[in-house]
Amino acid sequence: MQKLITIGHYQSLNAEAKVIFEFNKSLIAITNKQFTNSSCEVLENIVLQLLNALAPKEGLIYLFENNTSHNFSQLKYLFASTENQIGKQFYAPREINGFVKDINVTLSQRYALFASAGVKDIESYNQKQRIKLPYFFIVLSGLATMVQQDNELIHILRNITEQGSSAGIFLIINHDIDSTKKLDLPPQYSKNFYNFLMDISINIQGFNFFEPLIPFNNPPQYQKFLKDFGYKVLFKANFATSITQNILKQREALDANSTKQDFLKIKIGTAKAKDTFFTMGDATFAFHTMISGGTGSGKTTFTQNLVLGMCEKYSSEALQLLLLDFGQVSFSPYKSVAHVPYLFNNPNNDEEIILLFEFIHHEIHRRKELFKQYGIEHEMILDNIHSYMKHTKTTLPRFVIMIDEFARLMKNKNYVTIGDKEYRVNSYVTTILNEISAEGRKAGMHLVMITQSFYSVDMPDEVKANTAMRVALKAEMIQDSKATLNQDNESAYYIAPYQAVLNSKAGKVEGNLLVDLDFVSEDELIQRQKVLRQKYPKNSKSDVEYYLQNAKAKKEKQEVRRNQNESSSGKDNNQHWASKF
Repeated sequence: MQKLITIGHYQSLNAEAKVIFEFNKSLIAITNKQFTNSSCEVLENIVLQLLNALAPKEGLIYLFENNTSHNFSQLKYLFASTENQIGKQFYAPREINGFVKDINVTLSQRYALFASAGVKDIESYNQKQRIKLPYFFIVLSGLATMVQQDNELIHILRNITEQGSSAGIFLIINHDIDSTKKLDLPPQYSKNFYNFLMDISINIQGFNFFEPLIPFNNPPQYQKFLKDFGYKVLFKANFATSITQNILKQREALDANSTKQDFLKIKIGTAKAKDTFFTMGDATFAFHTMISGGTGSGKTTFTQNLVLGMCEKYSSEALQLLLLDFGQVSFSPYKSVAHVPYLFNNPNNDEEIILLFEFIHHEIHRRKELFKQYGIEHEMILDNIHSYMKHTKTTLPRFVIMIDEFARLMKNKNYVTIGDKEYRVNSYVTTILNEISAEGRKAGMHLVMITQSFYSVDMPDEVKANTAMRVALKAEMIQDSKATLNQDNESAYYIAPYQAVLNSKAGKVEGNLLVDLDFVSEDELIQRQKVLRQKYPKNSKSDVEYYLQNAKAKKEKQEVRRNQNESSSGKDNNQHWASKF
């Protein structure tokens, strides 16, 4: 991906001076006290143009200045106008250093995601995924101050500079030589710092802000043109302001014009004295959920209230709950409810686990083929449940696949043979979970994964990346909170029982909403479950049950046939040897 970026003005030509930014390198400005305001202006304008080149909400900016200044005023205005939804400013070296270390971890995680998706960079990954990874632009004005606080940071910065651009992580560095000299770094720190600058010069675009202003690591023909015509750092007064306003208008238009709706909305409690809802769907842009909570947190009551709310609010024609109960207690009361096509509560039945996930796989592909054929017949592109129901005027139920004690499922490493195939339980389950997380939204198949803690769970990276909704009840340890929410989000450790951190932003701290959960007594739960069974009795076999029945019958026939073949083969051998005597 390329973007032509304005960096100044040709006075002799009365035209804007531009360079190509290829989204494959970070950026640095080498400057001094005399030119630092100009260098900050150029870098700010470049960052704004890069952000403006992306779709709304696909880019985030983070800013650090070692000294308070009037520079980067438009970035600061963006932070204030969006309540830091577009990024934030760091004020202390300790804060930005911790953030950079977290970003380095994010970098590794992104490459793991790329590997699992079979791609090499963020652009290719985002083309294939529903939840797109945001681009990070990290603006650092005061790099030497950061290194002075933590000399080990140099290695991390070098890694981000060399590897970050392919993962959508860019350092935008304003290096003021005079300010660095004032710090009087110890000789070894100073040597390491300048070696770092020399090392990264190969992998970074930039500008030398000394007369004449010279860009480097740009295409040679552009560099020659810029030098020949002698451009200067001279922007129109409203240049940055107009870009900023355009970015804000795009975000506002995206929010105002959104007619998307959630398919699920269940009241779960109150936050800031207002009713609060658990939601999944297009409006929230969350289609799968992780729920965690330690002993005594209220997780079981919350889960029961969630299941009841779904069945009470939505018809069984619109919503089906495939309940997998590896704790053997949570979902038993719903076995005979019409909304529940199948209740699995025998965690030792490995064969049935495989068949259930095999059903999910087949159902996703059946629905995709259904959408495709309708589109072909009516000469339209149709690939999702919402469009299918809109055009056909029919109802196709959404499947919510709720897995209680998810950790137990993922720890199952048993092997099971079905027909001619051998399966390892957690490996096959992981394959189908990846499929649901990537393709389930369009097919109307949604995951709700529930466990005490995801900390020790071998959670597939792709599944977690595509699971935007996180509900974290009281965590027993800080790492439990981080495992459910995000690596920098410890919030669930500090809350009380029967409170939850509701987060539809993939666990990022800025998405936290502290909810006081509705308390439901045991008597009320039992009564509501009883009413539900009476009001929505299950009167016929479901598609899931028919699938399992046919699969098991097929397996039995295969076993009979195999035994007959073995018996026949043995008989033939006996006859063969008998004829020899």
